[in-house]
Amino acid sequence: MIHVTSMSEEKLNEVSHVMAEAFLAQEGIFPELGLSEERIAKYLKALVRFSVKCGEMYTVSEKGEGYIAYADSRYEKAPFIASARMLWESIEALGWDGFMKYTSLLSQAGSSQEQTFRTRFQPFINVSMLVVSAAYQHQGYMRLMLEEVFAIADKEGLPVLLETDSEYKMERYKHLGMEIASVHTISHGLNYYNMIRYPKHRV
Repeated sequence: MIHVTSMSEEKLNEVSHVMAEAFLAQEGIFPELGLSEERIAKYLKALVRFSVKCGEMYTVSEKGEGYIAYADSRYEKAPFIASARMLWESIEALGWDGFMKYTSLLSQAGSSQEQTFRTRFQPFINVSMLVVSAAYQHQGYMRLMLEEVFAIADKEGLPVLLETDSEYKMERYKHLGMEIASVHTISHGLNYYNMIRYPKHRV
């Protein structure tokens, strides 16, 4: 895969709108906010930009078939300015009430497995974003991107962590080799899935 070190506004908008459309088409936290697709896309755009700034974003090729953001917990870094900008843009996109409702719903999921691993000082690879561009969906690119991360994790002897609030996505991730580590029920019966894929050989 290619390391994405910059992304045009046009591409940022494209990726964030693909993600927003997908999130709002399924059960999950975003539909519960009652916000427009445009506002959700604006929020996701802030997250995409942040992932690029942190050096965590990768794409399949120059065509941009799909994008995946992942980080090795031993080396990840979040620049202060990028973090502050993401927070500000998140509040601006969702509005204060929307932002507070979103964080409240997330808090109902309890401690993430990422936090658990950090508390135990156990290294891991965390996948924070995975999106296939509209023109390339249903062509195996999600599998391709995840399998490349799995290969890196196997080489380093690290587990891969991923979280989702969508049962549909959870089933897809299970099909691609991940398993459910824990499930937390949040507002209106929604489930939040902590998923993991253990390395083939631990070092």
